[in-house]
Amino acid sequence: MIRRFTAVLWKEWKGLQPFYFLLVALFVFGLVLVQFVDFMDEYPIWDKVIKSPGDSLIITYILCMVGVLGVLTREKDEGILTYLDGLPVSRLSMYIAKGFLVFLMVSMLDIFWIIESMLYDILSRESDSPPMPWNHIGTFLFLNTFLIAFFVCTLLPLSFLRLWSLLVIAAWFLILGILKTVGIPFVTWLDPFELMQPPEEIDDKWVIPWKHISVLSVIAGFSWITGLSFYGMMSAVTGRKAKEFITSRWGKVLIGTGVFGGLVILMVLTSMLFYFMDLNGELPEEPTTVTAKDIRPAIEGGNAIATAATEKFEFVYRKKMEKRVKTLAKDADDILRKVAEYLEADGDATTGRITVDFSNPLGSHNAGQAYWKKIRMAFPEKLSGAEAKAILGHEVTHVLINNMTGSRLEEAFASARWFHEGLASYVEFTLFREKEAALDYERWLALSSTWGEVNFQELVSSAALVKSRDPNLVYPAGMEWIRAAVDVYGDDCPAKLLKALGRPDAPPKLEGLALWRDACLVAGYDLERIRSRFRVRLKNLRETHKEVCAKLPEVKKGTAERKDGKIVITPELPEGWREKAPKGAEILCRPGQMAIQRNQ
Repeated sequence: MIRRFTAVLWKEWKGLQPFYFLLVALFVFGLVLVQFVDFMDEYPIWDKVIKSPGDSLIITYILCMVGVLGVLTREKDEGILTYLDGLPVSRLSMYIAKGFLVFLMVSMLDIFWIIESMLYDILSRESDSPPMPWNHIGTFLFLNTFLIAFFVCTLLPLSFLRLWSLLVIAAWFLILGILKTVGIPFVTWLDPFELMQPPEEIDDKWVIPWKHISVLSVIAGFSWITGLSFYGMMSAVTGRKAKEFITSRWGKVLIGTGVFGGLVILMVLTSMLFYFMDLNGELPEEPTTVTAKDIRPAIEGGNAIATAATEKFEFVYRKKMEKRVKTLAKDADDILRKVAEYLEADGDATTGRITVDFSNPLGSHNAGQAYWKKIRMAFPEKLSGAEAKAILGHEVTHVLINNMTGSRLEEAFASARWFHEGLASYVEFTLFREKEAALDYERWLALSSTWGEVNFQELVSSAALVKSRDPNLVYPAGMEWIRAAVDVYGDDCPAKLLKALGRPDAPPKLEGLALWRDACLVAGYDLERIRSRFRVRLKNLRETHKEVCAKLPEVKKGTAERKDGKIVITPELPEGWREKAPKGAEILCRPGQMAIQRNQ
């Protein structure tokens, strides 16, 4: 039996040799491409491969499609089907061999790509690089291998349709897009490309989505059995009329439609089943316009997901956060109104609800993250209500900046991050915090400016800033620049700059100083006057906080050694610095990039 199956594998291997040479060519092409597009010693595997798996999944799907489509009809096309049926070889073994070889070839190519990326990661390592993310690599390979098996199983039944299968695949993605647009709650479980969702930060845990895997496994099993059934119908003992129907154009259309329709129905029913099981048989309430006192959890359980909405926000949170979310929701619409009024945001910029997601963890250094119409916020129990409102005001500012500029600043983010964070911080401290709350920001900026003047040229270039400073300096420095602009041109200065940046006829692809010269020129402002006022404000901050700054030593020298896979840095500090430092002060060391030598 083993020898027979080995013979079948050898036969299928010979038939798939063109596909094998295609994979080898792609791998070699990838090796060469890196030399022209990237640098091998600047290719960390987390940033280049694991964090953004979308392109990799699309390539994997296309390769599975190329390998599978037509593989079940090869013997019929070659006219050897009757001969094979006379041999002591089962159709099941032939069917398994075909799918297994395609799965094996694509999997091996992906594994080689990962090994290649790991070698590049080793070449890219510097003294401050994080350890190799072995857990994330293992999870990535597991999910990627599962998806290859899923792609092969679901594409096998379409193999009989040859090029017509492309129409069926396109129809499926169209239906999936429609279901997502309608807002079916379980539709993401139907999409294999939603399975691989790496964490935001390399230190965060990657939770394997077992329910999603279960849904896709049922779909893959149904598809595999369907393909096997149709493969058996091609047997030489099949009746003449049946074979004529199967090979006719209308037969292919009807069979393809039946398989496709059955697959869609099964996918929807399976996803609904798992969804209801996850909800204990209860659907979540539809978001409606409510007051804070009306917010009710969608489902039971401390970690269960609940949803609620106000006129301008939709909140997604864990059941255990209900009371805190209820308090924040009461003032959320008013927070948006205040920010919109200050920025003079029109109706288009505030149309629709903003989703605020409290259910997913953020990196330890993040209080919130804003996207186009979605905000992710941490909401620990120790966070006060006033603090949560201030953070929400900060993130709402980001959303409105994006909406008012039509994503123009996202396209030039390296030149605009300081403005994004500076304006959001300015709005946060001006509208939602006490005046003295910005004291820590001011001291931080005064200290940095004491050790080396903070230049505007650094702010408009992230690459220049991170060479010698903490990249998060854009928060206080950007806020101080906005204060300088308001000093010179009044409170409506930020709103006018946003309108200038978001105008339809703005020159495309401006970056650096050119972007801000253009915005100030259109708004009627003199950029040099604002920069001059910015320098004056920095000087005043240094004077105001010179006593505190004098007590904090600037670390310029030190030693670094590797211990147990970690870099241990020992700074050289002047004697008596601890006695002079403010009470409770601690040293947080961030080595500047210019001071770090590449680890050979």
